[in-house]
Amino acid sequence: MPQFSRDADLFDIPDRLPVLPLRDLVFFPYAVMPLLVGRHGSLAAVEAAVADGGMILLVAQRRGDVQEPAAGDLERVGVVSRILQATKLPGGTTKVLVDGIARARVTRYAASGGQLRAAVELMSTDVGD
Repeated sequence: MPQFSRDADLFDIPDRLPVLPLRDLVFFPYAVMPLLVGRHGSLAAVEAAVADGGMILLVAQRRGDVQEPAAGDLERVGVVSRILQATKLPGGTTKVLVDGIARARVTRYAASGGQLRAAVELMSTDVGD
């Protein structure tokens, strides 16, 4: 499990992460933002991430009108994020507060247990990348 250092924090980043596809939104490292999650696969990804240390990969969808995105519908670069808070809301949605940790390149997407998982490689944080 690789480690990533950001400021004074040290994070253990798993090689494979649950994927949360984002519609009409691009997320960046160092951003902290609440998200409303309601799609079945996305809810499964959030639950898996919370159960396994809170790390999740946020990836932009190429087209916002796709309801159940597959690997081909997603970008190949995303942001490894940690879930700071997850609150189930009435109506089946969940509100999650996420903190962007680092950019990551997806080497492979795979379906697992009703959700997408991604094998990732962390990208350099050097200025000019």
